[in-house]
Amino acid sequence: SIKNSFVIKNPMIMFDSKRQSLDLIYDKLNSLILKNVDIQKERVLRIKKSFIFSNPEFLYRDEKNNLYNIISKLELLNPLNVLSRGYSITYYNNNTLKSIKDVKKSDLISVKVLDGVIDAEVVSMKEEKHG
Repeated sequence: SIKNSFVIKNPMIMFDSKRQSLDLIYDKLNSLILKNVDIQKERVLRIKKSFIFSNPEFLYRDEKNNLYNIISKLELLNPLNVLSRGYSITYYNNNTLKSIKDVKKSDLISVKVLDGVIDAEVVSMKEEKHG
């Protein structure tokens, strides 16, 4: 009876059992792969049907409008466009002049207008109150 407990089972039975296990694993893996392929196919179909994919001109148009908006804002800030509206930029010692307190009588200043620069001498100043 002790001898019977150490008897090796029939090798064909073990082989068939392992083969069945391997077949089950193979079938399950194959099923999962096919399911994943179906999911990806569905995803591709959804993308193909999407509005932007079928109408890329809308995306292009929106980006083009955004670009034009940015350009127009930059043009508003462009100092040369300000000069074209009749304004000027005044410099004293190569710095932009922002206040009459930064110059005194007889100082030489430069006034940048649209088509050139005017060199001038400060003759007088008059302070204005704002607000």
